[in-house]
Amino acid sequence: MKEQNEYTKQAEDFLNRNNLKMRITLSDSKTAPWGPTGHHYRVTVFKRVMNLGQRITFDFWGSVNDMRQGIEPSYYDVLACISGDVNGSESFEDFCNEYGYDNDSIKALQTYRRLDKFATRLREFLTSEEIEQLQEIQ
Repeated sequence: MKEQNEYTKQAEDFLNRNNLKMRITLSDSKTAPWGPTGHHYRVTVFKRVMNLGQRITFDFWGSVNDMRQGIEPSYYDVLACISGDVNGSESFEDFCNEYGYDNDSIKALQTYRRLDKFATRLREFLTSEEIEQLQEIQ
């Protein structure tokens, strides 16, 4: 993990305040659908509520630069990344405009659908208050 700093503290405060726990595990079992990246990780976020067992698990890819330097992702890295994903884009056209994709591309449409599905899963897992707090992490 990266050394403790203001960003790491922000992420840990978010997790503690919302009674969440995160596990980041190196997987390297698949490549990112969008092209070359750093290491592949499996991230699980748990709600620390007795006997509910609520959790969400998803793929996360680190940067090529971090991989070369032997740096593993921090809680902040993951939370900052998903803070932009939680609401997704209003439409496929908005997604293409925001991220620079060609709106006549099947690959772009598949990427949009994956992001939309993930955003839905995040919204089902997190409360509206947690989502609001998550969006402050950037």
